[in-house]
Amino acid sequence: MPFVRSLLFFVFLFVITPPFSLIAILARPLPPHVRYRLIGLWTHLTMFALRVIVGLRHRVIGSENLPKGKAVVLCKHQSAWETMALQVFLPPVAFVFKRELLRIPFFGWGLGCMPMIAIDRGAGKDA
Repeated sequence: MPFVRSLLFFVFLFVITPPFSLIAILARPLPPHVRYRLIGLWTHLTMFALRVIVGLRHRVIGSENLPKGKAVVLCKHQSAWETMALQVFLPPVAFVFKRELLRIPFFGWGLGCMPMIAIDRGAGKDA
């Protein structure tokens, strides 16, 4: 059963990611907060699919401790899941991510339209 759920989830991603990439490219002239909301729908749909198709459940503990204003959030990056989850739980965020992710067809194109910071990890301390 886990294989079937995983397969269904990947089919779901395969279907929704290209249209959202097109939306991201077309939304590029819009203000950053509008782009973030439009493209962020992909994240919300993906989190929904993880819950419904895969059965992934989660609970957030300590959200009352988050600052109300702007802040820098440092996370121990352990999976792609928390990267998506942070976009749902936190106000609009700007991630620092490795530039190589921009090369992934569709996903990278949409990511490149988000108001985020791409760094070249191969550049060492200059990154």
